[in-house]
Amino acid sequence: MQAQRYTIAHAWTAACVSSSEVIAKDTRPASRAGNCATSTFRGERSPGPAVALPPAFKRRHQHHLASPPGAIATLLGFWQHMFDLLLSARIFTLLTVLFVAPVLWDVVTDTSLENEASVLSIRSYFAHNVRGENINQTPSFAKRMVQHPERHVRAAIVVVARNQDCDDVLLSMTRMEQRFNAKFLYPYVFLNNDGFDDAFRNRTSAATKAETLYGLIPKEHWSYPPWINPQEAATARRKMVANGVLYGGRESYHHMCRYFSGFFFRHPLLARFDFYWRMEPDVHYYCDLDYDPFLYMQENALKYGFVIAAVEGPKTIPSLWGTVQKFAKEHSGLVVKDNLLPWVTSRDGGYNLCHFWSNFEIGDLNFFRSEEYLQFFDYLDRQGGFFFERWGDAPVHSLAAALFLNHSEVHFFQDIGYRHNSMRHCPSFNRNHCACDAQTAVRYHKASLSFGRCHKAWDDFVASKQPRHLPAGR
Repeated sequence: MQAQRYTIAHAWTAACVSSSEVIAKDTRPASRAGNCATSTFRGERSPGPAVALPPAFKRRHQHHLASPPGAIATLLGFWQHMFDLLLSARIFTLLTVLFVAPVLWDVVTDTSLENEASVLSIRSYFAHNVRGENINQTPSFAKRMVQHPERHVRAAIVVVARNQDCDDVLLSMTRMEQRFNAKFLYPYVFLNNDGFDDAFRNRTSAATKAETLYGLIPKEHWSYPPWINPQEAATARRKMVANGVLYGGRESYHHMCRYFSGFFFRHPLLARFDFYWRMEPDVHYYCDLDYDPFLYMQENALKYGFVIAAVEGPKTIPSLWGTVQKFAKEHSGLVVKDNLLPWVTSRDGGYNLCHFWSNFEIGDLNFFRSEEYLQFFDYLDRQGGFFFERWGDAPVHSLAAALFLNHSEVHFFQDIGYRHNSMRHCPSFNRNHCACDAQTAVRYHKASLSFGRCHKAWDDFVASKQPRHLPAGR
């Protein structure tokens, strides 16, 4: 009897499956489409091939096949209901991971930073603000950011890119808009030595509500000057490749470094602006920025702002420091008294290779337009180091700042999270919805001699410039 029931049950199930294809196409109401469809599959498409029953079997068990056994119908309906619930749970879990988890992670990260033990190890690397005051003894940096929305600074976001960089430029723009510029609408100035096509113009202009300007770099700014022999420069590049000089073999890279060192601020499209924020293709901005860094620079008489200080590769600039020393000796009247040279000078009087990483920089265009900077660049340019070596704009900008600025005119934007390629900075305090882990960033600083050393040297240098208060009674 049990075997017979088992066979009948499976026969009914097979009949149900075989008839579901027909029922699915039936236009009659579900209640009239047959008990099989309404009680189990509800007219859905069958999960497998149809099974034909022998006529003799149908005649023998016709009374069993007239309606499904109640227990089996209930069981099939139960499993169908459980499958629906499981599918809904999976969808809910996926949505949670995509939307809720990042928010929770940010909250957990910020909360962990409130623990004194973890904060102390972080603040040991970023212990002072631009005035050298200890962070623990000053009001919140964010609270001192007085906003004046009606006071818009003459500033722009500057991008040097090629048409083929469009996708990466759009990634940077999306992140810039999300974190900062959608609130302030500073214009973008795009520069290219070949000119921009319609696709680049249309796609980038559609990515922002701000003004977008497109300029062609003059040929004389992106080519060999009369005193440089292109064949000799090509020979020098081959030697740099053989010696493992980073980017030493790329001709366009040499032109780009020279352009950023001495020409970008002369472009006619930038004539109406006083400040710039350099943006590279495919960069990340980790944190919301609810104040205007251009306005902060202007109100505090700042000339240069950075987020990363690193060590330059010595093979790229073998003669740069000697050239800078000769310039300083020949033009001593241009060098400010309270300068930044101690930050870039090693104990033996050489160059310690520290520089502000110029892929991110917020600067005063009038500093680069100044007579002292123009004389400095022209002096360097005549030496040929941009082509016979691989002088970069980062050490050039940094050494110029070291000669012509004092510590109160340079600012470390600790609260701006940033990453480009492998170089990154994550704020350790004053975090504003940052999508990065500050403790991981500090471990990165400690592990990288090229990174942590120059940041620590800058903090120590700024701290040394602050007056020491004598104890009471002395």
